[in-house]
Amino acid sequence: MTQKKLNVKERLNNDGEIDLSMLEIQDVPVREIALLKKATILNLYNNNISKLPDSFSSLTHLVKLDLSKNCLKELPENFGDLVRLKHLDLYQNQLVRLPLSFSKLKSLKWLDLKENRLEPTLYKVAGPCENTKQCQVCARNIINYLTRQQNRADLEKEEKEKQKRKQLELNENKKKEEKKTKKKQISEMPKNGTVHVLTKTEKKKLKKLKKQSDVTSSTRYSSILIIPLLLISLFILTSLNVRYLDKLENIIVNSYFKCISMLPNDYQTYGNIFAQHFKRVHVFTGEMILNLIHFLQNNEQCCLVYSFLNQTVTNISVKVSSMYRSIMP
Repeated sequence: MTQKKLNVKERLNNDGEIDLSMLEIQDVPVREIALLKKATILNLYNNNISKLPDSFSSLTHLVKLDLSKNCLKELPENFGDLVRLKHLDLYQNQLVRLPLSFSKLKSLKWLDLKENRLEPTLYKVAGPCENTKQCQVCARNIINYLTRQQNRADLEKEEKEKQKRKQLELNENKKKEEKKTKKKQISEMPKNGTVHVLTKTEKKKLKKLKKQSDVTSSTRYSSILIIPLLLISLFILTSLNVRYLDKLENIIVNSYFKCISMLPNDYQTYGNIFAQHFKRVHVFTGEMILNLIHFLQNNEQCCLVYSFLNQTVTNISVKVSSMYRSIMP
């Protein structure tokens, strides 16, 4: 819906008040108001204003401002530039917080914040604002509270700047030290430009160290690869109900549910749901493998493949069983 053009000048009375109340205004005509330097009172009571532009803070000639019964959810961060304000009515809006710049309104003597959505701390500081005296107390308490908040924010900012300067200084000193060390190394190089050649013994040591490093890396990667392979093998073999593994499977299941029982009730529910799904997958895997084996056994073309797989599974089963016997009592 397009807002009608307002003749702001016509609404300025002899008392210096611009009365723009109850006109369903959505956007405040800041530019037109700013031209009327004689205006010290602005009445925007009962409109549809949900946001004030940043330029609103240019209306520094205002002494009294009525923004009650609007839809304001926030005030501009530079709202505190309205340093001449003495009377501010923000009754029945949707404000949650006030900008820190509010602390600059040292001339403010009257403030109404009733029927907003103020955060608990700010609501407690503001008080009830039921009469003139309480609104005066509200103005004083809010300014003092936000001044403390602003001072704390300034200190934190100063501390961050200090830490930043310190880090920059450390980095600069580090660069200087590196340059100095490099310059020293260059100056200590033989003047004839000779380069140190490694002896046979030194070459052997380097080769041995490299070989040891390669072996260590290979062992590490092998360990990382073996663990998931063992887990997958265990999963498949237990799904096939391989002999000697039933006791190990029971131990794993009991240990899992013992761990689950130590969790909060909500997490126990998720743990049980996961166990149910895992069991279905486990059973399904066993059935699929058995069906595959049955298919291979009854298909002459797959006999060779079956024999190979059967031998592989048997070997794995024997190895796992052997490992199980060695670790289980």
